[in-house]
Amino acid sequence: MAEESNALIQNGTWSLAPLPPRANVVGITWKFRIKYRAAKRIMRYLRGTISHGLTLRKSSDVQITAYTDADWASCPDTRRSTTSYAVFVGPNLVSWRSKKQPTVSKSSTENEYRALTYAEAGTLWLRQLIRDIGRHSPSPIITCCDNISATYLAANPFQHQRSKHIAVDYHFVLEWLQRGDLLINAIVFASCVIMSVVGLLSGAQSTKKRKTMRFAKRILLRIELAFFKAF
Repeated sequence: MAEESNALIQNGTWSLAPLPPRANVVGITWKFRIKYRAAKRIMRYLRGTISHGLTLRKSSDVQITAYTDADWASCPDTRRSTTSYAVFVGPNLVSWRSKKQPTVSKSSTENEYRALTYAEAGTLWLRQLIRDIGRHSPSPIITCCDNISATYLAANPFQHQRSKHIAVDYHFVLEWLQRGDLLINAIVFASCVIMSVVGLLSGAQSTKKRKTMRFAKRILLRIELAFFKAF
């Protein structure tokens, strides 16, 4: 096992680009050498998705739509959760992220609510960037979350005994909701989009989820179109 691990490093298996001087690698797959299975899983994933790519289509639609998901207590060593989100501008995927949260979440609601917070910080910056280059970005920003409790908490201006442990600084989401700059939808397939984008699945599951994401994206666009036409 030691020889196989050293071969992966010596052959530059992970090097997509040279590491800049005085720079550190911030993303890790495993912390201990005994977790060699993680390396094999990545190699199988890369081999199975080598023909996949990101296609950006020309479109006049600049509506920002974000999908959020979080894996509660996913780290077996620290029990911290993993936050993931994907941001679309019109039909194009332009931003995505998957990162372990800095603190431990006591509940799945707190976990998903933090994911909403991280996603909104990115989408608000992206909307301002679009406006800075002279394009009008429609309001509100649409955010899709698969946790109904988190969407209720975002819209509820009153804290109760079950949500007091959530830090107050995360309630900036509520401020953007009240201003009308943000719209949060509860949909069951938000996690499908996230897992397909960040590559949390492999094999047959990954192929199935990618197909689900394309189907779900078309359905969501139809639902949103019907919703805005109604108003």
